[in-house]
Amino acid sequence: MKTLTLLRHAKSGWDDPVLRDFDRPLNGKGKRAAQLVGRNWRTLGLVFDHAVASPAVVARTRGQKAMRRATCAMAAFWASSIARSSAAFATLRT
Repeated sequence: MKTLTLLRHAKSGWDDPVLRDFDRPLNGKGKRAAQLVGRNWRTLGLVFDHAVASPAVVARTRGQKAMRRATCAMAAFWASSIARSSAAFATLRT
C-alpha cells in the first residue's frame, strides 16, 4: 500500500521586509521544528521513496533538514507548480 505524507512548511523569518514570501528563510523556531519532524520520522522508522516540494526557500530548507535528520537518502524534486500549495512538502512512501 502506498502512503502519502504531507508536511506544511515551518515558520519563516520576517526580519527582512523586502524579501518576497518565496525567498524567506526558516526562522529559529522553524529550524528546530524541521529537525524535530526528521527525528520523529526516524523514531517511527519511516522511510520515504520520493519527495516533492515547492522550490520556495522555506519549503526546501525544511524538507532538507527533516530528511537529513531522519537519515533519508533520497533526492527531492522541487516543483514550481506547487509553490503556492498549502502543503508545500509531500512525500510518497510505498
